[in-house]
Amino acid sequence: MDDVTGYSETEKYENYMQIIKTLEFIEKNGRITEDWMEENKAIIEKWRDMINDYSRLNPEITSKYFRKDCNDTEVLIQYLIASIRSTKTFDIKVYVILLQKMKAMCDHAYDDMEMNELMNGLSLQ
Repeated sequence: MDDVTGYSETEKYENYMQIIKTLEFIEKNGRITEDWMEENKAIIEKWRDMINDYSRLNPEITSKYFRKDCNDTEVLIQYLIASIRSTKTFDIKVYVILLQKMKAMCDHAYDDMEMNELMNGLSLQ
């Protein structure tokens, strides 16, 4: 279990795959239905509830790109939640940007973890 999110590695992987599937769906299909919007509104709300402040994720990763993506993710989620509350819908373009930022965060965290494991294996840390 992760101390920040409360998710297991399996759940994190499933969330990551959901991001990829959603991005692929939007890029390939382009047909957004009312049901799809409702499902994804629930996902956005889940992400808001899952982590109190995305800018605090993985403090051991100091890359300015990762830190910027974390901050941007926090801002985008808050923007989408405000939109959902006021208009009962959200901007798909902003949602795509959010998904891309979240994917980049996951990729960066994974790459950082892999590099640390490699360095530890080589006894360089």
